[in-house]
Amino acid sequence: MKKISLLIAIVFTATALIISGCSKKDKEEPKVSEKQTAATETVIKEAKASAVLAADEAMLDDGEEGCFWEPVLDAWEEWGNKYLVSEFSDATDTTEDWQSEGSSSIKFAFKKMGGDGTSAHFYCTDLLETNWSDYNKLRLDVNNKASSPLTLQFYTKTGDTWAWSDTEAIELAPGIQAVEFDISKRGAAHKESVLEMGFVIYGAEEDSQILIDNLRLAE
Repeated sequence: MKKISLLIAIVFTATALIISGCSKKDKEEPKVSEKQTAATETVIKEAKASAVLAADEAMLDDGEEGCFWEPVLDAWEEWGNKYLVSEFSDATDTTEDWQSEGSSSIKFAFKKMGGDGTSAHFYCTDLLETNWSDYNKLRLDVNNKASSPLTLQFYTKTGDTWAWSDTEAIELAPGIQAVEFDISKRGAAHKESVLEMGFVIYGAEEDSQILIDNLRLAE
């Protein structure tokens, strides 16, 4: 009888030690939900960090404060150039359909174009930064919603005479991409007084749109 009692006591003690050890282990390890929360917070922090401007950059438009862009339409008809009467420039607006940072982007809607040099123009005269003397690049994120490639060109009007200066055109593949224009070839005097900036789109084979975000200058 004593042997049985002793055996029961040993088993009870061992069981208590195991339970105690499991409880201690549970307290030391975070729950799965806590791990997931920590991982989510890390991802959010990294995403926010990636949206921060680099030391050599200045923001021009992040699409968060409204739309300051206009389609040309017949606004330039007085200059007498049919290519400046941009009937293919449909509309501009902000949209939350896509963004590379923040909560919205800028939408340029355009119509199907012919193959004779016709294009859509979109411009902005309400610039956050008008002195571009220290900058040589223009960077932006673009989402080409068209099903085929487009040609995109950037331009500025500068100085008292509103002198036109444009960049080399680049090809936009369908979908999302980071774009960089070289603006280093512009004269320093003109870059001190940028009055207007704009984009020209060529080669649209359908009615569609591009979305732009995170438009910024870089050294």
